[in-house]
Amino acid sequence: MFFSVVIPTHKRKKLLTELLISLEKQTLDPSFFEVIVVATESDEALSLKESFKSSYKLSIVEITNDTFKGKSASAKRNYGVKISHYPWIAFIDDDCIASPQWLENAKNEIENKEPDMIEGGVHIPEPKKKTLTYKGLKRLSRSEGYQTCNMFYRKDTFLEVGGFDKNFPYYLEDTDLAWTMLEYNKKSIHCKEAQVSHPVPPAQPKKLLDNAFRMEKLVYLAKKHPHNFKQSSMRFFSKAYTIFIINDLILLFSIVFCLNLFAYLFLLRILLTVLYLIKTFKGCSWTLSEVSQTYYYSLICPLISLIYYLKGLSSKHQNN
Repeated sequence: MFFSVVIPTHKRKKLLTELLISLEKQTLDPSFFEVIVVATESDEALSLKESFKSSYKLSIVEITNDTFKGKSASAKRNYGVKISHYPWIAFIDDDCIASPQWLENAKNEIENKEPDMIEGGVHIPEPKKKTLTYKGLKRLSRSEGYQTCNMFYRKDTFLEVGGFDKNFPYYLEDTDLAWTMLEYNKKSIHCKEAQVSHPVPPAQPKKLLDNAFRMEKLVYLAKKHPHNFKQSSMRFFSKAYTIFIINDLILLFSIVFCLNLFAYLFLLRILLTVLYLIKTFKGCSWTLSEVSQTYYYSLICPLISLIYYLKGLSSKHQNN
């Protein structure tokens, strides 16, 4: 008995089924691991309790009276750990596929190097046409991102640091947990051979808006982990967004004090946005709908990000 594989899921029965099938193909003996799926209340995935027959111990549960209404992966993962039985927790996302040696390679690293956490390898399948989504998703394949689509934690140390912070219900929760572990001087290693495959989803330009509203969480992350944040590649605003924000603030000011300046700045903003799109989509396959939506969100998201950045500076958070 070694791993408790914890999988949060939300209305992805088909993808979850493919993941569970990949766990059937593990080279590690099924007696060494259990699989715990934590679903949204009344989720269709709950029907797999009866229909999916596994060689490993499989539990599919739901969180009742969930205050996050199924949208908090952190709450689901914490619950999965709470009801787990084995000394190591293996986190994987419901839209991923585990390689056959995923668990066996992680077990070998644990026995040889005795870490407190392992960051596994993430493979992003290259599509026939390279899209902007694929370009962005490639970051998951880099080490020290600590993405919970493939992370292993010693259960006792996970509980020692308090698990996932409830102030990060579904964004930056993985980075926060890993940085907390490092600040507790826990040993971390990277094991590329413990690999999972993460599919490339369809284009979702609306994520630009989602990320703008989530800026408050990024500010909280920086407050909580100032040293690690400074050492990381994370930034509150990209160079493009910084330029957009400066232009937009002067633009708003000019409405009242100088309409002639407003006209010039308005045209400049359009030009800058077009140049931004050209650079962003360079070398990528795209559709007119994706470009037009990205253009629209590029106009409104910088100021929204600024608003939520300021909100984050003044926000107070609950103790975990």
